Amino acid sequence: MFTLRAAEDVTSGWHAEKVCYLGHRRWLPWDHEWREKDKEFEGNTERRLRPREWSGDEILEQLNRLNFAPFRKTKNVFDTLVGTILDIEGKTKDTIKARLDLERIGIRRGLWMNKDSDKARMDLAFFYMKPNDKKEFLKFVSSVKFPDGYASNIARCLSHDIVQVLCKFEMIFPPAFFTSMMHVMVHLPAEALLAGPVNYR
Repeated sequence: MFTLRAAEDVTSGWHAEKVCYLGHRRWLPWDHEWREKDKEFEGNTERRLRPREWSGDEILEQLNRLNFAPFRKTKNVFDTLVGTILDIEGKTKDTIKARLDLERIGIRRGLWMNKDSDKARMDLAFFYMKPNDKKEFLKFVSSVKFPDGYASNIARCLSHDIVQVLCKFEMIFPPAFFTSMMHVMVHLPAEALLAGPVNYR
């Protein structure tokens, strides 16, 4: 993992024993209604401006100064999302530590640990899927096909939409869900436009 220092004033924090990235409302239009919400997000309104966009030359200059650590096992957005909504052991971000983190921050009371008895327990999250729902979801995912040329146009299509999706996710999932691989989605469309598809690089 590497970091472009000072590339943007990111909202990162330590959640469920990992660094997570929130604050995707910064990329919304200045007058967007979600900027004024607090309880639905991490407990604050969002009045910061969108981070400035860096040129390809500026990014390349920073990359040339970095010492890359050896690559480790990678995770992607699909794994995180599916692992969480299907409650896959070892893949889900909805853990006891994540629930305790929500209580510490004081948000999403419905996901706090239930301490009515002698032992605390995790109640089912509202995004929990029943076994039959899981089967239908997996059936749908396996049937999805994209037309030729779709992927090449995805950068233009997702630049605005991905911010909306990440903000919606922030209203649903615990902060521990937002690993660096989730946050990088904000930057991938611009990266693809600057440097082309990743597989060619």
